[in-house]
Amino acid sequence: MLNVQINKHSMYQLVLTILTKYTSLIAAIPAFAAAVTAFQNLVDEIGSRMEKLSGGTSSATEAKHKAEDDMVETVVPLVHTLLSRRLIRHLFV
Repeated sequence: MLNVQINKHSMYQLVLTILTKYTSLIAAIPAFAAAVTAFQNLVDEIGSRMEKLSGGTSSATEAKHKAEDDMVETVVPLVHTLLSRRLIRHLFV
């Protein structure tokens, strides 16, 4: 796989990690919940095809994905808190 494709897949996985934090909100909007489920299925399919093409996932890759997930777990609530308190609003203007 090309690095661009691998990076896009990682980005999609991070988006799904964030979306799973808000499953109760997403469930309140059936059409959005269906779209998220379809997106999850596509990302899973892409991931399984990537593993077949690369000959499986190495422990280094698994560690990298875990580190990315841990980073999202830490950063998303922090940014949300800072934005809600308008402490970093100037970064996004």
